[in-house]
Amino acid sequence: MALSHEQFAQFEGIFYPRSVAVVGATADRRKIGYGYMYSIYSANYQGKLYPVNPRAEPVLGLPGYASLKDIPGPVDHVIVCIPASNVIALLKECGTKGVKSVQFFTAGFRELGTEEGWRLEGEVVKEARSNGLRLIGPNCIGVYSPEIRLPYGVTGFVGEVGPVAVISQSGGHADSILELGLRMGVRFNKIVSYGNGSDLDSTDYLEYLAQDPRTQYVGAYMEGVNDSRRFMQVARGLTREKPFVVWKGGLTEAGARQTNSHTGSLASPAGVWAGALRQVGALQVMSMEDLDDTLLAFQQVGRFTGTRLAVVTGMTGGGGGQSVSSADACSRAGFSLPALAPSTYAKLTEVVPPVGSILRNPLDISGVGWNLDNILGCLEAIASDPAVDMLMVHHRIYRSHSFMSHEAFRSMNSSLASFRQRIGKPLVLVSNAGVLDTDVQRLAVEEELVADGLPVFPTFERAANAVGRVSHYWRDIHGRSIEMGQTPSSPLVGEG
Repeated sequence: MALSHEQFAQFEGIFYPRSVAVVGATADRRKIGYGYMYSIYSANYQGKLYPVNPRAEPVLGLPGYASLKDIPGPVDHVIVCIPASNVIALLKECGTKGVKSVQFFTAGFRELGTEEGWRLEGEVVKEARSNGLRLIGPNCIGVYSPEIRLPYGVTGFVGEVGPVAVISQSGGHADSILELGLRMGVRFNKIVSYGNGSDLDSTDYLEYLAQDPRTQYVGAYMEGVNDSRRFMQVARGLTREKPFVVWKGGLTEAGARQTNSHTGSLASPAGVWAGALRQVGALQVMSMEDLDDTLLAFQQVGRFTGTRLAVVTGMTGGGGGQSVSSADACSRAGFSLPALAPSTYAKLTEVVPPVGSILRNPLDISGVGWNLDNILGCLEAIASDPAVDMLMVHHRIYRSHSFMSHEAFRSMNSSLASFRQRIGKPLVLVSNAGVLDTDVQRLAVEEELVADGLPVFPTFERAANAVGRVSHYWRDIHGRSIEMGQTPSSPLVGEG
């Protein structure tokens, strides 16, 4: 069921607030209230920023206010960094001020596992709803919205805006997903960590993201849901239109115990979760790296439905072993490595010396050496083969940068980018780090390649798994009527 205009506007207010007040703001750099203030201020947030503390203490040169009612203008969004015992009074004040959303960094609720924690969280939700407020959390870090330069938590940085949105029950995981994703070239338009999800939980955010025109791909870290039936209905509707990639925490007995302590979520068997996600068309991943890899692949590769890969190793030498291990990785991910056509083989023999090379798929073109024209000639021949849907190329950035001139190295990368545009087929690069490499060198080059539309993965396994999920979604899930079947007899989590 689609959100009403009013409901959709509530979420827009959460991710695109025109003004933010930090309650518990302070000039003391050791405290979280300062961390939020400095982060938002230093990121050049595009709205109004107000520090609130009992002494009306200025922070970062901004005038302080003793309470929300003292702020002269409207306040859309409040970040709460005060003890849990004081939040009920604050929510009443938020209602009087006309605040739209409140994000609780404050913890000390049901995640404690105590009767008092559950009671207080219930009171918080009741008070918020009676005042027309939407809650993010409690026990969370909050919202990232680069379009308005609203950073995540105390990070202070804002990346390029793009088509990817992420929801996370864990604030720390959201931070790491963002950091790793930005480093790989994932372009996010919004991220939210929602902690206990006492008011808005994963299903609510998914319902919004299904309608959000800025979002094309959705990722999630989840520990549990409040209403499994509703979650499955909303997720099924989402996956008909947009990929939904899920990293589920607490699948083992030890992990399940921790989820209860972390966000107050109850456990379910791993098989129940896997089956439920499969029913609704979600793509389950098993790690943070898997999650960011898959989101990058969706962003960069586009609507790829192919199953036939050509793998090229030895582009800068030493590809024999890689040709073997890449074949294993791609086959395990469900891809075929078709034989090349005789005409393709004939073109390859014109530019690849027979000694030191392997001219069957996966190819080792080590014999070409550092000759850029011959490397591109090989790739052109392979890309034109009608049996090939995608090229996966081992590009050892560290080795190329060390042994090629700077001009030749830059020419190779720009040629790969223009080649990708010309061939009309996806091109994926694999570049593992080496001892001659430095993070600064490699990251700078990878950023340029990703900006030119070329995803870069550190291993063939990660590349093949990520692209395999892209192909599976667009080929088998998108646009189809996914039968929900019977809701599992064991719920995903305890209801409520």
